[in-house]
Amino acid sequence: MRPLSAPEVRNTVRHGDCVRLMRRMDAASVDFILTDPPYLVRYRDRSGRSIRNDSDGRR
Repeated sequence: MRPLSAPEVRNTVRHGDCVRLMRRMDAASVDFILTDPPYLVRYRDRSGRSIRNDSDGRR
């Protein structure tokens, strides 16, 4: 895979494996990364609510 330059990723949303994508980016070209964990961990909040399909990854 070819490297992604800073101008190429500026003000964009990238979807994919964050480690693979970041390895392709120029050093110091990222200001902010947003994640929304937990993923596939059978999460339950304090009241016992869960997230649908959090146990198997299917939609």
